[in-house]
Amino acid sequence: GGETDFLLPRGGSSPSEELPSARVFRRRYWILIVMCLLSFEQSLIWLTYSPIAQNAEKYYHTDKGTIALLLNWGAIVYLPSVVVVSWKFTFRRGLALAVKGGALLCLLAGLLRMLPVWIESLRPHALPLVHAAQILNAVVGAIVTTCPPSSRASGFHAPSA
Repeated sequence: GGETDFLLPRGGSSPSEELPSARVFRRRYWILIVMCLLSFEQSLIWLTYSPIAQNAEKYYHTDKGTIALLLNWGAIVYLPSVVVVSWKFTFRRGLALAVKGGALLCLLAGLLRMLPVWIESLRPHALPLVHAAQILNAVVGAIVTTCPPSSRASGFHAPSA
């Protein structure tokens, strides 16, 4: 008995007996691929300022602590957002909604970071926009770290007897 019962044939131990079949949903694999790409995109946006902290200090005319806060938004925002994200997974299609919402938040985070580059009048306000972008991106971090266990629990079940 136990967790691996579904791996064994029902009844006898004859190799000719059929194993229970599992239903495969291709859409779940697409969601898995999108989750991986979203995690990659979130990491790219996230880790921008740490390797270039000295250059970022000069560019934004600020100190080390403010640049460090850009990375720390992840830990600060993670705790409250992971509760909301986990709760969202309890809804029907919660996983798909979370992945789509995460992609949208990642897009908004990237756009907020680019606005001062595109619109010259926003350049004096670049640092607050970057902080807002990092906060949005931190929510996406909660989504991409919570999605794999949720997808495993909801979409890739062992066959039922």
